[in-house]
Amino acid sequence: MPNNELLERLHKITGWIVSNDYEEEQPEYEGSFRCEGGRCTDETRPGRPRCSNCEKRLPYEELDDDWGECPACIEKRGWYIVTLEPDGAAIINCGETKTVDLRGDVVL
Repeated sequence: MPNNELLERLHKITGWIVSNDYEEEQPEYEGSFRCEGGRCTDETRPGRPRCSNCEKRLPYEELDDDWGECPACIEKRGWYIVTLEPDGAAIINCGETKTVDLRGDVVL
């Protein structure tokens, strides 16, 4: 919880307009605290988690359950499969179009 009591005292002493937007690290809640003209208000809202990749804030239901990523980051993520051959070669399957081995050869 932010130290809004201190900010409220600062406003009362100085008369400054005080504005503080805050969010908890664990996304349980977030809020906005504002003091102006001798009056302070604190609006608390349920928090929203961040994408584990790009840090964009989204509702829980829009993040991937396995990776905690937003739809845009999931789409950008490259999927590949690495196969280790008996002779020690490592083959990387980069999707439907091609396979690349670690020596740089491309097999279509």
